Amino acid sequence: MTVIPSFALSLLRCAADGGPLTLARDQGERLRCDACGASYPVRDGFVDMLGDAPIEDAESRFEHEARAVEANQSRGAPGVPLSVVDELEVASTLRHLGDLAGCTVLELGCGAGLYTRLLAAQGARVVAVDFSAPHLAVHAAQGLDAERVALIRADVTTLRLAPSSVDLALNTLYSNLPSPTLRAATNALVVSALRPAGRYLVSAHHHDLRRRVRRRAPESRYGGSGIFYAAMTSRELANDLSAFAAVETTPAAVCLPFVMRWASDRVWRWLERVPGLNELGAILLADARKGA
Repeated sequence: MTVIPSFALSLLRCAADGGPLTLARDQGERLRCDACGASYPVRDGFVDMLGDAPIEDAESRFEHEARAVEANQSRGAPGVPLSVVDELEVASTLRHLGDLAGCTVLELGCGAGLYTRLLAAQGARVVAVDFSAPHLAVHAAQGLDAERVALIRADVTTLRLAPSSVDLALNTLYSNLPSPTLRAATNALVVSALRPAGRYLVSAHHHDLRRRVRRRAPESRYGGSGIFYAAMTSRELANDLSAFAAVETTPAAVCLPFVMRWASDRVWRWLERVPGLNELGAILLADARKGA
């Protein structure tokens, strides 16, 4: 069994009453709330804080069921190659994150672990959260840095963390949250958990120039799984993040088919900075800062 790192134990809170948790081994390894007696087992390499609790939102419940089927085929799973768009997204996201050495990072929507391993390799301590037990099991089976990574199964809209306990939050599930209410709940979690002047990097699908020209609806579904996603404009994403002191949005993964095969990283960086061309970015990154 995997013992949860001490840094993660200090920031997790009971889902029932918000109280601090302690590590217990009297009935198998688990986290326990001494105040209310709630218990959260550690199994398959992750802490299960969701258990059999019902997922009330119908769209989120559908996603939960769909993701269970595709866990071994999702990005970050062993043997699953990244698409060119994924590679561009990852490179741009890591550039925006900057130096992570010594930082405590809250990762929302970790899936099978694509970003988690990259964050830990750069010296971050990572609390990686997802609501899919199969994804977390795939993630854990690939091996974890036991001192730097904690995997948590939880709903990001109801998760409780110690206030002012993390330096940075990364959210790669934002577009899959099916309502403004759920997005606001997730953002409220981050506002509370971030230390003063902490950063929140959100990766969302971009309602880009191609989608607008073709008059495609901003809300759609992935082919195959049918999972919901919402594509957003820079203004819409910034408005969503109005609880933060400052928000800067940047299109990323600018997809130009005629240069996809030969362009260097330097070219991709340049494309992200060119007004007009960057409106072809498939991804929208928002860098939000909590007030001091």
